[in-house]
Amino acid sequence: MDRKEAPCGCHESGGCPVSAGEWGDRFSLVHATQFFEFAHAIADEATVDGKVHIAPVRFQPMAGDDVAQAVARVAVGSPLNGRVEVAGPEQFRMDEFFRIALAAWEPGDGATLGQIRYRDWLDRATTGK
Repeated sequence: MDRKEAPCGCHESGGCPVSAGEWGDRFSLVHATQFFEFAHAIADEATVDGKVHIAPVRFQPMAGDDVAQAVARVAVGSPLNGRVEVAGPEQFRMDEFFRIALAAWEPGDGATLGQIRYRDWLDRATTGK
C-alpha cells in the first residue's frame, strides 16, 4: 500500500500509519503544547529517587479549556489543509514552572490530613498484613 506522509509529519517518527486515500485534500490539524492538566503526570515521569529532573528549557503550556476552544474553532471552520499551532499566553522555563506547580500542590493550612503513613501503607500493601 502506498503511504502518504501525514501533514503532521508523524511518519518521520514512525507513528500514525496513514494510507494515501485516508487524509484526502481536506483536513485540519491542531497541534498544542503541553496542557496545565498534565503537569502532575509530567512531574511524576520526571521523578527519579524522589527528585524531579526537569530541563531548564522554555515552553508555553496551556489550559485544556484553551485547547478545546482552539479545536472547536478549527472544527467549524473551513479545512486548513495543514496545521495550526496553539500555545499558552506565557512562556516559562520548564524547571521554574514545575517548582511553582509543585509548591502549589502542598496541602494548605486547615487541610485534613490522613493518618496512615506511606511506609505503613506500603508494608500492608506488599505483605497483606
